[in-house]
Amino acid sequence: MAASNIIRIGLWSVAVLTSTGVELLPDACPSPELAILGKSGVEASQDQILLQRGSTLKQKKELAAAEVEQQQQAAEQEKEKEEVQQQQLVEEQAEEKQEEHQLQQQRHEVQVQDQDSAGTSQEEQKETDADTYSVTAFFWNVHWQCSNAARGAKWTCKDKAKSKFVELAKQEQASIVGSVELSHGMSTPVQLNDAGGLEGWTQINGPCKWGDHGDSAALAFAPGWEVQDSHGGCLRWDADTRAFAVAKVKPPTEVRGCPLLCVIAVHAPHSSINRGGDDVSRVCGDAREQCTIAFGDWNKPAYDIYGLWSSLVGGTAPHFSVPNERSCCFPESDHYGIFDHLATNIPNAAHDSWNLFPYQILEENPVQEHRPLAVKIHLPL
Repeated sequence: MAASNIIRIGLWSVAVLTSTGVELLPDACPSPELAILGKSGVEASQDQILLQRGSTLKQKKELAAAEVEQQQQAAEQEKEKEEVQQQQLVEEQAEEKQEEHQLQQQRHEVQVQDQDSAGTSQEEQKETDADTYSVTAFFWNVHWQCSNAARGAKWTCKDKAKSKFVELAKQEQASIVGSVELSHGMSTPVQLNDAGGLEGWTQINGPCKWGDHGDSAALAFAPGWEVQDSHGGCLRWDADTRAFAVAKVKPPTEVRGCPLLCVIAVHAPHSSINRGGDDVSRVCGDAREQCTIAFGDWNKPAYDIYGLWSSLVGGTAPHFSVPNERSCCFPESDHYGIFDHLATNIPNAAHDSWNLFPYQILEENPVQEHRPLAVKIHLPL
């Protein structure tokens, strides 16, 4: 239809010139495009502008509606995500409770086994005391926050931890002690045998430096113990590395079948041990086969240290590992761990008792501090 055949009648009504005459279109409002047909000049231009503005406004409304819809979809997705996370949290908490229950059952089973493997009742033990040599080991992971006044621990925490360490070791009449993360910086162990400390003792340091970080362990022996060789260092080649200290020693009283003992202070990695075994073998030689005492923070329950022992010590597996009690960490509302134990593979050795102390120097806010532990064992003569 040519534009010249369109006749405008009023604002919207239009007619068409045909060969038979004039045909009036229906009263329904025509499309804006049809309304413009037949116009020219300024009037048509103004209508075109109005049409374009109307189209733009419509597009804006459509975009706004699409944006609102997207926001609603995003909100629904976020809500679904939160619901999934909440469900996962509930499931994780349920799993943690189940694991804790299983650990408690396993701990009970280990304690029963330990009592059976001790081999003697209290009355029988009295009869065999004359045939054994008693050794008490004291050890404590004070944790690096205390040593470095980090995460809210006070600047005085390290010095107070050292004083308390010495006090408890003397109280328990320990002849062997091991410290973990009681250090200057991250990797230099604090000397326990200086003036006012464990004077006359022999200390072996286990510094483990890893970049700007690291770890530390120290081992010390009372007068009368003769250190013949020693070493200290790292237990892994990566960032999960932890420290250890090892010594081959001659005890004041010779142990049956073990003229020399291999003694190790351990801070085991959270994953596994892939370093340090060669050092233990070099230092201890044959003594590691069945004359080893190792104690410290194993980062595993007592019944689960055997893989770590195999990697570090080798030789015969330990005959017992005690205690299997919760020792980690302050505050207990944030942490849980059955980590601190003493183990030995010395034949016919028996554990007598242990003292798992409460958390110490709490006024210093010693974040993640472990409970100090003293373990008394009997070695055969």
